[in-house]
Amino acid sequence: FDLEKERSGLDEQGMKIAENQETSQKNRRKLAESTR
Repeated sequence: FDLEKERSGLDEQGMKIAENQETSQKNRRKLAESTR
């Protein structure tokens, strides 16, 4: 069990999740603007 490897893997997951949230927020904003 390699803790460092696990930690970097979790960091990568966290980054991906954060990116996805940012993207979906932008998409939602675009949607809201187009439906106005």
